Amino acid sequence: MKITAPAKVNLMLHFTGRRADGYHLMQSAVAFADIGDELEITPSQAFSLIVDGPFAAHAPDGPDNLVARAARGANIAIRLTKNIPAGAGLGGGSADAAAVLNYLNRQSRALEIGADVPASLKSSAQWVEGIGDRLSPVDMKPMHAVLIWPGQGLSTPAMYAAYKVAGKSFHAPMANPAFIDIEFLKITGNDFTDTAIESLPVIGDVLNTLRDTGAVAMRLSGSGSACFGIYADAMGAKKAAGHLSAAYPDAWVRPCVLR
Repeated sequence: MKITAPAKVNLMLHFTGRRADGYHLMQSAVAFADIGDELEITPSQAFSLIVDGPFAAHAPDGPDNLVARAARGANIAIRLTKNIPAGAGLGGGSADAAAVLNYLNRQSRALEIGADVPASLKSSAQWVEGIGDRLSPVDMKPMHAVLIWPGQGLSTPAMYAAYKVAGKSFHAPMANPAFIDIEFLKITGNDFTDTAIESLPVIGDVLNTLRDTGAVAMRLSGSGSACFGIYADAMGAKKAAGHLSAAYPDAWVRPCVLR
């Protein structure tokens, strides 16, 4: 069976508190792109995993791979083609694990593998709360977007640690939105943005360039380092992608549709 594991995009991300065990509580609207990693899964006499693709070097091919953790004890052979960079805030590894869990009907294990995995099981626009364990579907019309990863990743644990050290105040929880649109994005943000720019200043440049190319909204995704811009139509996104590729020749740039 061939499965596409779509890239996840945090359209917004607010922290609302921190539990006694140190886990951050958050609210986020997530959507999924029409691009992602590819998995080919077949029954086998024993488990095996082969990783290839342009970002194969970003993913371990041993037991530390989230795919291997999701498939624990299953006799299946998996070929994983990594099209999505790691350390990007695009949930590539989580989406890969979710694809395996869905294949094996092991959805109940999602949260133990990673906070982004429950949403990736759905692969459709979701309102996410808690530590990623509380999900509600949310209405959203498809959005034309450009994803850009500047060629350098950020460690999610390091970003959480830096955010905690910064001692930023938390947001009051929002009510579940009826739908996600540009107006909603304009009144929300990503709380990791300042910390990400401090760690990797090119992110600030990328966000400014997205604005200059006509994005009606632009933002960091997750803990970064990937950013995205939302455009009025497919032509605007395609044109912006060309400009961004020229401006950042070492970056990974893809126009896409978010749903």
